[in-house]
Amino acid sequence: SEVVSDETSEDVVVNDNYAKDKNYTVSGSFLGGKADDGVILTDGIIPESEIAGSTVAFSGTGAINTIIVDLAKVYTDINKIVVGGVVVNGNREYGTVVIEVSTDGVNYTTLTGYEEKSEAITSMMNNYIYNFASDVSARYVKISIKSADYVLTVGDIQVYGSGNTSDETSEVVSDDTTIDETS
Repeated sequence: SEVVSDETSEDVVVNDNYAKDKNYTVSGSFLGGKADDGVILTDGIIPESEIAGSTVAFSGTGAINTIIVDLAKVYTDINKIVVGGVVVNGNREYGTVVIEVSTDGVNYTTLTGYEEKSEAITSMMNNYIYNFASDVSARYVKISIKSADYVLTVGDIQVYGSGNTSDETSEVVSDDTTIDETS
């Protein structure tokens, strides 16, 4: 963590990216030459262009592509997720997103009530940022994106916390839907 301050505000704690260099799995069809190598999506680098080796390109209009990041331990203060380096031009578009969290990797809770915003990196790439009103507990973060166009290109997944690691942290931000993926 680092402390950032300026003359007009109090010190703000900027937490590390919990997903950096963590293991993850993906499901979906890949566009030739832009497959996942198992490190691209959690290397902590949000690319500024679509280059093989820095982004993963999923293919299929309407396809649901899923990324599950294993944070290696349960964090109780998750309050922001970034899907970064998303190409948004031509036949490459972002789509409908479902974010789920789990502490055990089996039972997932779908998150709702978050603020979604888009932040332009370049004229052709955006970051999609999801801010939660309350801290969420999770070891596993599952992001399912339904492609709006033929190609969905993603550069990085980042997970951040509030710094509040007390026992008072809650998972109030869910719709209480639990999905048992063992069946």
